[in-house]
Amino acid sequence: MQQRVAIAIALAPEPDLIVLDEPTTALDVTVQHQILELLADLQQRRGTAYLLISHDIHLVSGFADRIAVMRGGEILETGSVRHLTETPAHDYTRHLLASALAPVSVRETAAVSSPALLRVSGLGHRFRNASNSVLQEISFDIAPGRCLGLIGESGSGKSTIGKLICGIHDLQDGQIEMAGSGLPAAGAARSLEQRNLVRMVFQSPDATLNPAHRVGDILKRASYLAGAPDPGARMRALFDLVRLPPELASRYPAGLSGGQKQRVAIARAFASSPKLVVLDEPTSALDATVPKEVLSLLQELQHREQVAFLLITHDLSILPGMADDLVVLKERKIVEKGQQNQVLNAPRQAYTRGLIEAGNLIF
Repeated sequence: MQQRVAIAIALAPEPDLIVLDEPTTALDVTVQHQILELLADLQQRRGTAYLLISHDIHLVSGFADRIAVMRGGEILETGSVRHLTETPAHDYTRHLLASALAPVSVRETAAVSSPALLRVSGLGHRFRNASNSVLQEISFDIAPGRCLGLIGESGSGKSTIGKLICGIHDLQDGQIEMAGSGLPAAGAARSLEQRNLVRMVFQSPDATLNPAHRVGDILKRASYLAGAPDPGARMRALFDLVRLPPELASRYPAGLSGGQKQRVAIARAFASSPKLVVLDEPTSALDATVPKEVLSLLQELQHREQVAFLLITHDLSILPGMADDLVVLKERKIVEKGQQNQVLNAPRQAYTRGLIEAGNLIF
């Protein structure tokens, strides 16, 4: 709805050209498809030209007439969609296409045999002045070392669940247990040990890394707040953990690439050696060549650190390689949950089937 309002505002003066800057990045697959259909319909009826800025090769290939490929502030190659996707001339274009079209690895998922690390029971939440609850009776478990994928329409409450688990929002209804112990309703009432158990990697590192602080200081402060006896040594260990060169410690976030900034955000989340990390759309702001590297790093960290993940995403293409289990949200409620391969290959609910079909159309 918000994106439709933004489109209406852009159309109000009846422009000849509209610049679409990542118009579907934060949207779930069904809404992405609806927005693209709306834009195509408006273009046909009004004759409006579009400049579509996107890191999503699949989206551009299905929507644009011509493509210009940029790197380092310069255009490397331009041409028709068919020409650039079938016979790219530049190595970087070929690399973009190879990254986008790489086959998806499938995670081997076994049945859960260990007690739950995280247990969410009857979770409900309502924002001040909101007419309806944003969450109703949400319940699920995550076992140690497993990854639970959380999917659903935009506005279904996925990020709110993550923030409640991390204590960013205070708990109103229901209960959250970590390692068998209930967490206080107020996030500020959690002990240092409880705060260290669960951390979050946010969607946009640009919005969550302080631009006025050097990268090394950001990680040093996170280590200090986590209770590290030697924050400087812990900071250096975190650089090694996420495979960042130590010389980047003196840089500000603006001096890093998108992938490097996301690695810093991941390192900050791991400063406390958490048992659970909430990943809120960890690859949605990255260009086509970077998500695979970030996901590979997360898989490596999960195996090495024996950490569990709650993966919030609208990109269904990353689920087979990342998630063990899935929870599907619709209109603030859980409509389906189960092992990842069962939900994706044999969904029981029509809504889940619609999400998967829309994802296939876009991805």
